[in-house]
Amino acid sequence: PFLMSVSMGLFMIGFLKVGILDIAPQARTVVFEDMKDGVLVINRRGRITDFNPGMGAILPSLRAVKIGINIRVALAGFGELLALLDREPPSTMDFKPSDKPDAPFYHVASARLRDKSGKDIGMLLTFHDMTEMKELQRRLEVMATHDDLTGLYNRRYLNQYAKAQLEEAKAFGCEFSLIMLDLDHFKRVNDTFGHSVGDE
Repeated sequence: PFLMSVSMGLFMIGFLKVGILDIAPQARTVVFEDMKDGVLVINRRGRITDFNPGMGAILPSLRAVKIGINIRVALAGFGELLALLDREPPSTMDFKPSDKPDAPFYHVASARLRDKSGKDIGMLLTFHDMTEMKELQRRLEVMATHDDLTGLYNRRYLNQYAKAQLEEAKAFGCEFSLIMLDLDHFKRVNDTFGHSVGDE
């Protein structure tokens, strides 16, 4: 999110102060065309005025649409993105363009585009790939609630789960049971055969 905010700020400076779409074609290629993040430019009437190849890679269906098409027509299959358009910028959301397990995650940010006089001239959507960060977050969540050796839930998870179940039982006046299993003299296994055998 921090990097997304920085890149969004740079985009806004480029569009509003420098006039990124009016600068030399070489600079536009470096800044706009070659970047991996997706950039989608929408005018005040809700029509697509430009998007970069990164955006076309994220939503391949955009490659078939013509510049000037209504954004709601172009994004008809993506209701969550349409919902983002209905919120006043700046606004953000996480977005997965496909239900496939290996589909990438994107952090999408909207920003209002204004000319030098402050007049509203449209909206900018940027799509930043967050797949690696989401996977890292998932791994950290697993590490926080699972035992490394067995893969089973750990004490921290048990405490959280038991607390939630007790609160639910109190709230609804229902019974709650807890079964506990303890292995007597397990220390002897570790002392006799070693911790590696005990771990197995």
